Amino acid sequence: MQKVIALSSDYNYINQIETTIKSILFNNLNVKIYVINSDIPQEWFLGLNKFLVNSTSEVQDIKINPNDIKHLQTSWDHISNISWGRILIPELINDDQVLYLDSDIIVNGNLNDLFRINMQQYMLGAVPEYFKLAGSAKFNSGVLLLNNRALKEDVNFIPTLLKQAVKKLGNGDQTALNDYFPQYYHLNDTYNFQIGFDALYPSSLFKDQHTQKFYENHLRCTPFPKIIHYMFNSKPWYNNSYVRLKEKWWYYRMMDFSTAINHVPKLDRPCLFTMTNTQDFKNLEELVKLLPNYTFQIAAWTEMGWKLSRLQQYPNVRLYPGVIPPVQKTLINNANCYLDINFNPKDINLIKNFADSGRPIFTFNSTTSNLTNQNYYTFNDEEVNKMANKIRSLVQ
Repeated sequence: MQKVIALSSDYNYINQIETTIKSILFNNLNVKIYVINSDIPQEWFLGLNKFLVNSTSEVQDIKINPNDIKHLQTSWDHISNISWGRILIPELINDDQVLYLDSDIIVNGNLNDLFRINMQQYMLGAVPEYFKLAGSAKFNSGVLLLNNRALKEDVNFIPTLLKQAVKKLGNGDQTALNDYFPQYYHLNDTYNFQIGFDALYPSSLFKDQHTQKFYENHLRCTPFPKIIHYMFNSKPWYNNSYVRLKEKWWYYRMMDFSTAINHVPKLDRPCLFTMTNTQDFKNLEELVKLLPNYTFQIAAWTEMGWKLSRLQQYPNVRLYPGVIPPVQKTLINNANCYLDINFNPKDINLIKNFADSGRPIFTFNSTTSNLTNQNYYTFNDEEVNKMANKIRSLVQ
C-alpha cells in the first residue's frame, strides 16, 4: 500500500521538516512525500533521495511562487504564510488520497489503517480540536486526510479559500477550512494527539481545574498516539520547553536518515488474518513456511489447542486466543487479506464483510464458504504453492 503524504513549509523549518520525514520513514514503508515550498535548495532533495534510492519511498520537491502567497495572512507569529500551501494540494498533487501534516508533528506509528479509511462522501477527514478557543474552529487543520480526487472536481475550493486567506482570520487557514467544511469525517484522536495544549497551562484558560481535568482525561484516552502534534508556543526544540513527549521529537531529530530508512516497521509486513472457532485448518503450516515475509494472525474467542499453539515456533505467526472485540476489530482493519482455510463453524458475516471491503480472501475447496465475490479466490486442496503465488501477486 502506497501512502501519499504532503508537507508545506520553508527552509527556516528545515530541521522540523527533516524530523517529521524521519519519523514517517522509520514507521512506514512505501511512502511518497511531497514537500510544498518556495525556498528549499534542490541539493537537499537530491541528497535525501540518495538515501532512498534502494527503498520503496521517495521525497518530491513541489515549488510554489513566493509572490503568489506573500499577501496571505496568518494568525500567529510562528506560522509562515507557506502554511496556506495545504489548500493548493488538489492543484499540485495528482494522487487520489493525500495525508497533509504540519511540520511540528512526528509520526510515531504505522499509518496503514489510516490510509484504508473510506471517507465515503466526505472530502476531508480530521480530528476535532480539544478546546474551542477564541477564534478556534471545529477541527484542527494540522492533520488532514484529503479525498483529493473529489477536491480536484470542486472548482470553488481553492478560489474560495484564497479569498479568505487575504483576511486576518481568527485562526488562519484552520478557520477558512472549517468554514468551507462544516461536515467532515471524524478521525480517531490517535491521528492528531494534540499534546501542544500543554503550552496553555500557564494561561488563564487552564487555571480552571475542570478544564485541566478534561484535558488530562482526553490525553489518557490515547496512550499510544500514532501522530503527535506539538501545537502552540512551547515547541520541543525550544530551549526550556516544558511540553510533554518532547523526548519523542528529539528521538527522531537525532536519528540519521539511514537508520530511519533501513528500519523495517513490523506492521508493514503484509498481514493475513483468520478468525476461527476450530483448530483444524487446511495447509496452514505449509503456507506459513512458503510465506515467511507475511504475518499470519489467527484469532479465536476461546483458548487454542496444541495444533495452533505449536505454530508459535514460526516467527511470522501471531495467535490471539480469547480475543476481545476491540483487538479483533484492529486485526481486521489491519489485515491485507483473509485466509478462509479453517473448517466450520465460521463467522460467515465477518467473511462477507471482509470481501465487501475490497480486500482478497483465499480458500481451499474443502474449507470454502462458497461466496460469490470477485475478491474470493478458491484453490484445489493440493494447490498450496499456487495459492502462495497468488497471495504474493495480490498482497504486497
